[in-house]
Amino acid sequence: MQAGMVVDEASLENLDLLLQSLNGYSNAKIVHIAQVILHGSRGDCHGPYLQAYVKALDTSCCVGDVRRCLAFFYVANEILQNTRNDRGWNSALANVLSKYLPRVCAIACEKHIEWNVPMNILRLPGVWRKDGIFPPEFCDKLQAMCEATYRGQYELQPEGVMRGGGMSMDGPEKDMG
Repeated sequence: MQAGMVVDEASLENLDLLLQSLNGYSNAKIVHIAQVILHGSRGDCHGPYLQAYVKALDTSCCVGDVRRCLAFFYVANEILQNTRNDRGWNSALANVLSKYLPRVCAIACEKHIEWNVPMNILRLPGVWRKDGIFPPEFCDKLQAMCEATYRGQYELQPEGVMRGGGMSMDGPEKDMG
């Protein structure tokens, strides 16, 4: 925390409540939470506001709530979009995202969540590359980690059944003539 900075406990408690209530993809709520984090942190990208965010993301990850995790990634995206070229926020969130993005993608695949959840997770590094938020090398590495997880779960088995529980286009239904 920056020298002399006092944490507003009521604002931090409000953030905790907002993070607990994040259970969908409401853009208004995602933007609001990102603004609370940015305003409350007052530039301290490693302080209690980011710690509260990481704790909530970790809790959702530990219980396998990938939809909430994806919403948390959207909050991170909103913070990154609003702090472009801020090395502190980029570095702090890069550490968080590189740890959790591939992990949540794996959980989504293992739990057979709708295909759009892992696909939206896979899409995020490309957005950050295109917008110049992170260096291309970092985005490529993150993308590769997520894709490896995704492919590992959905690679084709000999009988045409994918490990993720779906059917490939070359599966048994092809021979039904």
